[in-house]
Amino acid sequence: MLLSTGLIFSLFFVNSDNLLDLYRNGQGDFTVRQTYGLEGAGQVLEPVAVKVDAEGRVLVLDIAEHNVKVFDMAGNHLMNVGKAGQGPGEFAMATGLAVGPDGSIVIYDMIKRRFGIFDNQGHFQKFLTYPKTVWAFRLAPGGVWYLETRDLDMSGKKGGSLTNVVRWVPGESSETVIDSERIKDVTLISKPVKTSIPRPFHKRFLWDCLSDGRLVVVRSEPFQVSIYGTDGKLLQQRTQRGKSAPVTEADRETFYAGISVTNNDGTLSQGAPAYVRAAVVWPEFKPPCQNLYIDQDDRILIQTHVKQDTRFLYYVLGTDAKRLYEVRLPALDHPCFRPDGIFHIQSAGEDESAAAVRLSPGTRS
Repeated sequence: MLLSTGLIFSLFFVNSDNLLDLYRNGQGDFTVRQTYGLEGAGQVLEPVAVKVDAEGRVLVLDIAEHNVKVFDMAGNHLMNVGKAGQGPGEFAMATGLAVGPDGSIVIYDMIKRRFGIFDNQGHFQKFLTYPKTVWAFRLAPGGVWYLETRDLDMSGKKGGSLTNVVRWVPGESSETVIDSERIKDVTLISKPVKTSIPRPFHKRFLWDCLSDGRLVVVRSEPFQVSIYGTDGKLLQQRTQRGKSAPVTEADRETFYAGISVTNNDGTLSQGAPAYVRAAVVWPEFKPPCQNLYIDQDDRILIQTHVKQDTRFLYYVLGTDAKRLYEVRLPALDHPCFRPDGIFHIQSAGEDESAAAVRLSPGTRS
């Protein structure tokens, strides 16, 4: 797995009981009220996920140290959960984090293909294994787990996978694929070298679950929202109207600049060479959705590619998949929505290390 470095975790705080309503039509500014993982035992080197539990504690998954750092709301470090290793409560590659309805802390080890279960005080309880690699997971009430698995498909000139959302109840012998989509996200070439090239702006298949365990699935082709019950049965399905953003020359150059190539002598070159540029397949328009989030009030947020200044257009839907309104928010990375703010992972700037910063509304303090 290739992960970028130079990340910090911060809390975007909005003094509003209904913070999404504040941002209709791009109104309102964010204030960074608190940051987590600045130094000491609680320093977060590479955050990849954040959750807030029922006690108001902030949990940040650090993939560099294969553990979860736990903080109070004021940013004080309380404890670490898990560590690198092979034994009980230890992880080879900790890539996923969830908090169970009972307050348990669940950490996924992608290499060992198992979940480490801890109580809310960080005491290790057991491992649960699953035979396939899990790319994302959610815990629902009633002991239901949702897992994302992928069946590799590298046939033809387009490679990718069949992405599945699986309903799983640990301890039961059966599992159910609730929904799936074939995603072709790479182009395969054989000359001058045999390699795969990412397909920019490929179709999207997104999912998350509501607080009562209903599953929300969003796909871009067609642009559609489906809602399933915890038993896996389809409850609602609505086609959505979306605004399409055209692919620009700036998009192309940004994509090419992010490509790195390993040379024959083992050195790394940044930027796409001519044969990569010639092989990339570009769509005319970006898909109508790029991310899916669910807030603390079970409103469904679909982030689009439509951007104005630094803010993206988000569609806000109710639990019946009907459009409520639109908001304009910054790009959010693994956000966790709470009445007292939006927690998410924020990329550091060129002159900033993976440490905490405090921002005032609209400017750097």
